[in-house]
Amino acid sequence: MQLNEDNVLSLINNFNKLNAHYLLNLIPLYNKFIYYIKVQPSLELFFLYLKSSSLITKLFLSLKVNFFLRYEQLLDITVTDYILLKKFLVLYYVLLSSKQNHRIMIKLKIHNSTQISTISNLFLSAQWLERECWDMFGIFFFHNKDLRRILTDYGFTGHPLRKNFPVTGYIQVRYDETLKRIIIEPIHLTQDFRLFFYSNAWSLLQNF
Repeated sequence: MQLNEDNVLSLINNFNKLNAHYLLNLIPLYNKFIYYIKVQPSLELFFLYLKSSSLITKLFLSLKVNFFLRYEQLLDITVTDYILLKKFLVLYYVLLSSKQNHRIMIKLKIHNSTQISTISNLFLSAQWLERECWDMFGIFFFHNKDLRRILTDYGFTGHPLRKNFPVTGYIQVRYDETLKRIIIEPIHLTQDFRLFFYSNAWSLLQNF
């Protein structure tokens, strides 16, 4: 939706006065950082679609220090790899204003090789959340002081939650009876190609 004062006033019937008040305070940020705003009245949640990844630090600083917004708590950072968006990932930030008891979600579509500026200098909880996004999806957050893998083992190859990551992985861990120790070795499949049938078994019930 195009955000202006007329649109905000028209939304008062669907929102309480507090939510309309939030929209009014988002107007100054709209032209600078945001290209689209989606509102869900049932959840009382705003989705902000960010224009560019280079604006992340400025937007989050504005949302945090604004006296009427006060989004001072970062709840989550998550990523979605849609199979139809080839070479692109969708990054989500969820913020909470504990003073106003209100949530907001920032959505950003980025190339899978794009480097994102860290927000750990604004929110301490972003330190581990950014490490998880790096480990699982390979999104690099520059200026993060401790960007290491957090869920996978040292020396792990690839990023497991990407759609192009093989289901079987690249290595396997097993106990060797001869060596009497745990070894890590590459996976060798006996079949080069496997056939999978993706038809839904419940669709057969339509014939009855």
